[in-house]
Amino acid sequence: METIESKILHYLSHLQDIDYLAAIVNSVSDTELCNIINELLQSGDNEIIGSTCLFIQDLLILGSRHHNREKFVKGYPESLIVKNLEQLLFSPNHFTRKQVVYTLGKACSYSSTKVLNQAFNIYRDIYPLLREYYFGFF
Repeated sequence: METIESKILHYLSHLQDIDYLAAIVNSVSDTELCNIINELLQSGDNEIIGSTCLFIQDLLILGSRHHNREKFVKGYPESLIVKNLEQLLFSPNHFTRKQVVYTLGKACSYSSTKVLNQAFNIYRDIYPLLREYYFGFF
């Protein structure tokens, strides 16, 4: 039997498949789903973090259409998931930072503006190409 973690990581093969997404999120409580997502974000593995960010993006965008996920979508802005994403803005890996900025932007995480600005100030001269991601979403 496939775990929730592996289903999230295999979401790339099921992009925008609302039924696959619903099957994942309906198989656990919102609290358990948040805990699993946080564990994946804290894995230290850039591919796992990237896949998890993709799952978060679609969960928030497509999940808002699914009545069973309203609680998750409404609770997301104040969740530990956002805090973990904000910490990943300072990852040494460019790909991870890019994915996180994109995820925060897609999720309209306006509460993250201060942390995004801090990261931008740190990386603007080191990684000038990253500027487009910061300015593109906020």
